[in-house]
Amino acid sequence: MTRLLFRTTRGKALTYFHPFDQGDVKKAVYMVVYQDGSMIRDRVQKICDSFMGQRFEVPALSMIKQEVDSEKQKKKNSKALLNMSEK
Repeated sequence: MTRLLFRTTRGKALTYFHPFDQGDVKKAVYMVVYQDGSMIRDRVQKICDSFMGQRFEVPALSMIKQEVDSEKQKKKNSKALLNMSEK
């Protein structure tokens, strides 16, 4: 996958891979960082989708605070729903 990403993006993408075991199953986490551009994004997405993994997009730096607040609110709502369900 590293070579495929390097060749496809012409060396403009940074990759990081970390293998780990989850019980009896071997899995890997990989992160691909590239400068935003529709052509590179499409190519990287096609390659990542071909390896049948989950894809998560990181928001822009200016949006991270809002995303964190949103996730905290979702967590709070889930806990409230769980407590109400247990009662």
